[in-house]
Amino acid sequence: MAYVESPKVKGYLKKGEGFGATYEGIVIVAAKRTPFCRICGPLSLLSATDLGILATKGALKQAGISPEEIDYLVFGMAGVSSGDTFFAHRHIALYSGMGIGTPAMLVQKICTSGMEALINAAEHIANGKVEVAVAGGSEGLSQSPTVLFGNRLGYKLRDVKADDYLWEAFYDTSVGFMMAETAENLAEKYRITRKEADEYAFRSHSSALRAQKEGFFKDEIEPIEECTLEAHHLKPRKIRFYDTKAKRIEADDGPRETSLEKLAALPPVFRQNGVQTAGNSSQITDGAGALVVCDARWAEKRGFVGSEMCIRDRACCICDCRSAT
Repeated sequence: MAYVESPKVKGYLKKGEGFGATYEGIVIVAAKRTPFCRICGPLSLLSATDLGILATKGALKQAGISPEEIDYLVFGMAGVSSGDTFFAHRHIALYSGMGIGTPAMLVQKICTSGMEALINAAEHIANGKVEVAVAGGSEGLSQSPTVLFGNRLGYKLRDVKADDYLWEAFYDTSVGFMMAETAENLAEKYRITRKEADEYAFRSHSSALRAQKEGFFKDEIEPIEECTLEAHHLKPRKIRFYDTKAKRIEADDGPRETSLEKLAALPPVFRQNGVQTAGNSSQITDGAGALVVCDARWAEKRGFVGSEMCIRDRACCICDCRSAT
């Protein structure tokens, strides 16, 4: 179809429950991601910034457009997992080849940070501030440090305590328990049994493995090879693998061959007689994804008609979600 009108966004609000919006005239013309690999696995030497650069360069290559054509970049991350991720949005833009004047922003919203980045890009386009943007999300959780909170204030004798920064990200101090304990509470509330959780996990692993074998993810994954990322006037960034024998990583390593019997044999992790185990819980992962999002009229002029994904009559919403106590 031909796009004539400018992009539109229409917001709505239901007080006490949430708000959202619908969009028209905004399209996605490229989508790439790195392989998603387990924590302390093949990608563990790469920061969230490195992974974001690789995904962004892959998306720009897929779109066939110059980085200098990008008006804006926005990336989401659950938190700052390594020193350089304080500057992740800026570095992703520059090392991907965007101009020094290209605005960039980092969204930190724990879960759904990447989705919020996409919403932010869409609203920039709908408001006429930009024509084409990169939106993405990246996590390099293997790089999460062990920290000494209060270090600058000094210590009493033998009063030095180190904390796992990744654990802190999963622990809600306002209610006093982990994210996974919320899941256990929800399982109890909605009467989800251990058997049902294992069956869902088995179906998920089996479907993912079948999709891998059939090449379903081939077009969306940007393989990673050891290299050096360079940008004008900036220090080179070396991409190196934890496994020194690895030369190329091109597949997710989360899906695993398993059986209902093996899953049933695993002990619950977070609560005695609970439903969550290492086999049916979400993997902690390193990886990144990036989208090229634009005004549909711009896409049409560039010949993307028929190949784009429309954010048309699509809705996003933000709801009031309380911790499941």
